[in-house]
Amino acid sequence: MKSAIILAGGGSTRFGGDKGLLSLGDRTLVEHVYGRVASVAREVVIAVRSESQKEAYSRLVRDCLFSLDESIGGGPLNGLWSGLKRVTGEKVAVVGCDMPFVSPELICLLYELSPTYDAVIPRWPSGYIEPLHSVYDVNGCQAATGKALRGGRSDMRAMILALARILYLSTEAIRKLDSNLRMFANVNTHSDLLRVKRMLGSRKSTSRPRACHSPATHR
Repeated sequence: MKSAIILAGGGSTRFGGDKGLLSLGDRTLVEHVYGRVASVAREVVIAVRSESQKEAYSRLVRDCLFSLDESIGGGPLNGLWSGLKRVTGEKVAVVGCDMPFVSPELICLLYELSPTYDAVIPRWPSGYIEPLHSVYDVNGCQAATGKALRGGRSDMRAMILALARILYLSTEAIRKLDSNLRMFANVNTHSDLLRVKRMLGSRKSTSRPRACHSPATHR
């Protein structure tokens, strides 16, 4: 079974509020992300930092599971760790709650490429990677996350460095799914929010759920 984790427990220090609850069009950010992810993953877990956040999100997204961070201020790996304990699938897509244009098509492709890898991660020509629009092997990711946390690390890169088998998918190949690569847009600041609102207004999403296969190439 294909699972997914939406990381929503961050402190949003740069924005100054819970980003997942921000309005974008007629829905909140977390509703946008959940709708897209749930179209291709049979099991979706939203990782939150507190019971009050869980209560707020559960009023918006009713058909998903929640995981609660085990400690405060543990960074994205803290949320990932709690989410991995809830999922039951062998492969898991991991995304952020502030990425309203998450691509169901790309997630499908990542799932398809993942059977023999611990992770399939998009990578830009500059070498920058997109760990929060990636698919991981649950067992491998859990072991790597635990190792990073025990070492006092809380960032996704520390977890990725502990993985043995990684396939990096070029963003140039991903352009076949979306030439603008808007699936990687996220909201960290108020100017980011204005930018994604313009993106939403200028081009309504035409993504539709589909079977998880794609002719896109990778390198």
